[in-house]
Amino acid sequence: DRGEYIEKEDIHRGKWKELEQILLDTGLSYA
Repeated sequence: DRGEYIEKEDIHRGKWKELEQILLDTGLSYA
């Protein structure tokens, strides 16, 4: 189901953003 796939992608992207914010909050950067 295409809708289910998009939902999983959004969840994955959300977790990645959450991790990125944690890295910023702790003063780390992978850039």
